[in-house]
Amino acid sequence: METLFESVYVRDEKVAKETFRYFYFQRKVLIACYVVMASSFLVAIPLAISGSSNIWPVFIFVPLFFAIVIYRYIQAVRMSVKRDRELFGEDVTIRSVATDTYVQNLAPDGGNAKAEYRNIRSAVQTKNLILLFTQANLIYIFKKDSFTKGTAEDFIRHLRNRGLQIK
Repeated sequence: METLFESVYVRDEKVAKETFRYFYFQRKVLIACYVVMASSFLVAIPLAISGSSNIWPVFIFVPLFFAIVIYRYIQAVRMSVKRDRELFGEDVTIRSVATDTYVQNLAPDGGNAKAEYRNIRSAVQTKNLILLFTQANLIYIFKKDSFTKGTAEDFIRHLRNRGLQIK
């Protein structure tokens, strides 16, 4: 099958940060949850000032909740980078390709993952990345500035032509 698009990039800390930033801070469901939590904290302030005595748990649990989210984000980035360096001795160069029927990630150790377009459940565009999520919860990353065949804009157009909505 002819390769239509190819992106070759180093999966380093910068890529990990942007990928996990989407997972922890940019998904709509989580943003709604964060807004509710922050709102409950703000509503609790005047209640506490007016003397409500049962409101104190909000001042503990809401900051703790946000601290845990930030901690998990930092740990996910560190774990991703550490795993690659432990397995490969350095940051890994990934070759992501797209054909008429599938997308594929090729790792330097010969490992590869392939997904047909019908198995891609969603696609997201961040500042520097195009993230494709499969039914099996795998992620295919195409770095926008690292296309060696085709362009990021043409790839996005190709995905839309395949019926995918890009968020």
